[in-house]
Amino acid sequence: MDKKYGSLQFFVSSDDVAGNYSSDLFSVEDVHKIAIFDLRILNLDRNDGNILVKKKRGQDGEKHYRLIPIDHALSLPSDLEINSWDICWMDWD
Repeated sequence: MDKKYGSLQFFVSSDDVAGNYSSDLFSVEDVHKIAIFDLRILNLDRNDGNILVKKKRGQDGEKHYRLIPIDHALSLPSDLEINSWDICWMDWD
């Protein structure tokens, strides 16, 4: 049987990318969810352009920023080469 390659994509609306915001605006829970997910699938390309930001107003009237990870193309690699600059959340507060 021949191998077939492809991708599955789903459009997600967002307001911006994480690189345009200070990391202290993001909830610890959202950052931890992304970090745990990346570690489990060995995502080697989690730069701040691969995390979308969706702005919402809470019931308290404050702005909240929800993080949405995208681009998992370098996950589950056959060769393990990890560089700290490829994983942006490692430098976040």
